[in-house]
Amino acid sequence: MGKKDTDRPKKPLSSYMLFANDIRAKLKKENPDATITEIAKMTGKAWKEIDEATKKKFEDSHKEAMEIYNEEVADLPPLPGKKGTKRKKDPNAPKRPMSAYFLWFQSNRESLKEENPGSSVTDLGKIAGQQWREMDDDDKTEWQEKAAEAKEKYEIALAEYNGKKSKK
Repeated sequence: MGKKDTDRPKKPLSSYMLFANDIRAKLKKENPDATITEIAKMTGKAWKEIDEATKKKFEDSHKEAMEIYNEEVADLPPLPGKKGTKRKKDPNAPKRPMSAYFLWFQSNRESLKEENPGSSVTDLGKIAGQQWREMDDDDKTEWQEKAAEAKEKYEIALAEYNGKKSKK
């Protein structure tokens, strides 16, 4: 994690946090023996139960603070490592090998579809997962060997790829 920019303004509190700060002292006074966790639960419950007018007051305060914040940071450069700075994957890099389960699933997908007509993709995944968990270790060995073989090929390809990449 990089260093924080101490000159950058802090992001304003959410409407819930403004409400929590407002009500916390009252809850502590009413419940002197309550732990921090219990106070937080009471705060959450109170937030859910407050009327819309009160909630809107805190939401409006948050919106105003966000407008001011956005004006202050508009001219500042974006922080590094934030959303949108995900490293791009090289399309020439070798693909990771499938696990034993995925190799088995890929091989048995059609028969699972036939056995379970009308099942969604999610349902098929659940059915396949259940069958895989119930399968004997002897039956899984074939797929685990195929996965190990694919992993070895991947590691060789990755080593070659990294060797070529470092020469550039």
